[in-house]
Amino acid sequence: MERLAELFQALKDFLAFWVVIHEYEIGLLFRFGKVVREMPVGFHWLIPFADVVLVENIVYKTEEMDYQSLTTKDDVSVVLASVLSYRIKNIKKFLVDVEDADSVVVDITYGLVNEYVRRNTWDQVRELKFQQEIYEEIRSKAFKWGIEVVGFSFSNMVKTKAIRLMQD
Repeated sequence: MERLAELFQALKDFLAFWVVIHEYEIGLLFRFGKVVREMPVGFHWLIPFADVVLVENIVYKTEEMDYQSLTTKDDVSVVLASVLSYRIKNIKKFLVDVEDADSVVVDITYGLVNEYVRRNTWDQVRELKFQQEIYEEIRSKAFKWGIEVVGFSFSNMVKTKAIRLMQD
């Protein structure tokens, strides 16, 4: 029964001759597989069989990153958690140029935090300038994928003792 419902949904999508883009969305129109244009908020006519519209939510998103256990340049073990806020700025880049752009921006953030912590001392990591530098680089890299990063901050930052358990 579920397969039959999926078949009817696919048929309905294939034969659709209109689409409504909501206020919190933006669409990208493909005609025979080629990008035609962005579709703003409102009602739009489609050509059945030829047109496909991919729709994305464009409101601000916030990602609470998992904790990262890292070591600074001066061998201080730290645990950091960060928060990232962003939104889609260029729907074509977001949908066409990269697979799962939301994950890409999260991965970029994890990588940059790791890189910056390893290159700096504990005293430098605690400075506000450190967080600002990471934010600017995340913003620059995410822009390539159609994402506007509007905020980055550390929600938690502690100096810890690293304990490694060895098993035979």
